Amino acid sequence: GLALATACDFRVCSELSRAVQTAEIAAGVLGLPVQVRENLQEFAIGDLVGRAWDQSLFDPNVSSWLAGDLTPGFTGGETGQQVVDRVLTVLDDVADQFRGETLLVVTHGGVLLALWGRISPGSAVGPQHADDVPHCASYVFERDSDGWRAG
Repeated sequence: GLALATACDFRVCSELSRAVQTAEIAAGVLGLPVQVRENLQEFAIGDLVGRAWDQSLFDPNVSSWLAGDLTPGFTGGETGQQVVDRVLTVLDDVADQFRGETLLVVTHGGVLLALWGRISPGSAVGPQHADDVPHCASYVFERDSDGWRAG
């Protein structure tokens, strides 16, 4: 939410236009910069591109991701592990660059689902299914010397 955005020192977002627009709105509150970064974009669905939306094609993979099994993926697209690997590379870099500061990262629902499965699998406070990340939802993840955790 907006209260979380105003407590941040820096904003970083996916290069997809909807994420850039959201980050710019949040950044406008305090006049802080937005850094657009590659590799924060939504997960690649491969052979499903262009097909009519069918939740049942996503649910099994995302359910596995949320339980901590990031191996399932989409033919011609990404596995949960591939999503987490590329996103955590960016998050680790930004966390190192802005050590001790609070950052707002604007990304996408599928990315968050995979991250929850990596950082806090089976969490009662995290998303419970594929359609459980509302638009503009905010989650807190923290990193320390032991790694990432849900805050």
